[in-house]
Amino acid sequence: MRARSSQPASLSRRVGLNTASQIAARLYSSALAFAITALLLPRRLDVADFGLFAFYLTLYQLLQNVLDFGAGTIVIREASRDRERAGRLIGLLIGIKARLALAAIVALVGVACVFEGLSARTALLVLASLHLLAHAPSAAGAIFSVDMAFGRANLASALGQTVWLAATVALLLAGVVEPSLYLLAFGAGMAAGGVLTWAWARKRVAIRFDGTAS
Repeated sequence: MRARSSQPASLSRRVGLNTASQIAARLYSSALAFAITALLLPRRLDVADFGLFAFYLTLYQLLQNVLDFGAGTIVIREASRDRERAGRLIGLLIGIKARLALAAIVALVGVACVFEGLSARTALLVLASLHLLAHAPSAAGAIFSVDMAFGRANLASALGQTVWLAATVALLLAGVVEPSLYLLAFGAGMAAGGVLTWAWARKRVAIRFDGTAS
């Protein structure tokens, strides 16, 4: 009887801790994003340059939404049913996201060339767009949802945002007024979060890229 009664309590505790962790991570990330985009950069960049920064940042967000097209939810559901298939399922998800990220980067390169022409700024914008590739390895974070262990995923996200803030502050202190460099700082944060998610996910599951998930 005691064992049965302790199981719901344990599950309730896990749900509570994971919920609190997610809320804290999102509040932290949102606060940093607000500080950077609403408080720091508008004081350094003029209206035109801040408009360019906001334009490409909005494009990044739109393309990130396309990359998160719902396949992750399917992978989590199927891997939860059969944990042994998780490695192959996540490998398939990473492959799909990598191909979509490459297509998104090509689109961003085209936009940069059309609006900025062939220039040093365009080259920097192309480099900044490469951060979309980090969404492929970050897909490995699906295993945290499968195992109901969100701590590392939330920490990776928070540390990525911290890298963005640190890089932005470094550019501000250096007196940089080129908006594409601040977009690079954003990309550095996203890349850091993706790499950390991949590294920590690999400790929970052996990710396989050998074709089907059957």
